[in-house]
Amino acid sequence: LMDFILNAIRNNKGVSLPGLGSFAVGRCTDLLHGGASVRAPVFVLHPKFDVLPQKKARFFLKKPATYTRINSLGLSKRCGFHKAGVTHVLKEFFDRIATCLESESPVDVDFTFARLTNVHSRVEFTFYQSFLNDYDIMGEEQPEVVRRRYLKIGEDKELTDKVTNVTPLAQEEAAKKAAELK
Repeated sequence: LMDFILNAIRNNKGVSLPGLGSFAVGRCTDLLHGGASVRAPVFVLHPKFDVLPQKKARFFLKKPATYTRINSLGLSKRCGFHKAGVTHVLKEFFDRIATCLESESPVDVDFTFARLTNVHSRVEFTFYQSFLNDYDIMGEEQPEVVRRRYLKIGEDKELTDKVTNVTPLAQEEAAKKAAELK
């Protein structure tokens, strides 16, 4: 998933994460440097999170970006699972993060090129400097290290059979057995 998002951003496409927010890249106003116009990546939380305390964003898009959907089929082929299983896992993943943000529970999601946190009752999204270097952007500060603590996200929950046991091979075998019984 993170590779898909990163590739989309590098190809100047935004990516929508249903119920959570969206990534985009384009001409932005840089508030740290007096409103200068720069090409930069941005992450915008879903409007339902506007009531939560948030770190003020540094970059704001000047015009709407082009967005792409998450390619569940491509991800399923790469993972070796059925598309429905991958779609279900993604939905659960985004829902769990959204639920934790809404309840102001601790969140620490590492996107490999950025981090979404809600550790001190304030939602923050920070791109890593190594990623910003691709856009010739100097970071305003280093993100606080919160990775060394264990952040429990929600209650323990067992995965459903739909997620854990559905693979293309298992589905083909089940179809063959069903055909034999007919």
